[in-house]
Amino acid sequence: MVGVDGSLLARTRKLHIPVTAGYYEDRYFRPGPAGPDSFPVVELAQGRFGFPTCWDQWFPELARAYSLAGAEVLVYPTAIGTEPDHPDFDTEPLWQSVITANGITNGTFMVVVNRIGSEGLLTFYGSSFISDPYGRILVQAPRDEPAVLVADLDLDQRNDWLALFPFLTTRRPDAYGSLT
Repeated sequence: MVGVDGSLLARTRKLHIPVTAGYYEDRYFRPGPAGPDSFPVVELAQGRFGFPTCWDQWFPELARAYSLAGAEVLVYPTAIGTEPDHPDFDTEPLWQSVITANGITNGTFMVVVNRIGSEGLLTFYGSSFISDPYGRILVQAPRDEPAVLVADLDLDQRNDWLALFPFLTTRRPDAYGSLT
């Protein structure tokens, strides 16, 4: 993330690398390092933002870490589409559901930018969207056309949602040892 003056505000490293047909990114990338700087939150006049990357969107722990660090909005640049080994299986509804659910469980807005077009065996399904902490899709792009999405985000909804469902304050990290 670069500031208006060109200064580096934060650096996000992609933590999870896909190793599936058409997406063998382990051939080109290493996962970013895990540690206290893995989930930087950028505070701007408009709010507090986290910028995870692509495959990271499938991991609920990552969205939780950003939320606990104070992110109100998670922005996911991504490139996802067809599954070459399963050409009749459309993952777009699952992709949207997982990201929206992560927003619900963490009280965050989700801004998801996905590409369109084809590259090699992949056809990217666009469908970029913005959802609120209640899981509502505020705006959504088509699957196969470029689009610019604009939505007004009422960041107070995060506080309202987390007051109604205090997921962050009633969780039990002491019970999750088996996860690590």
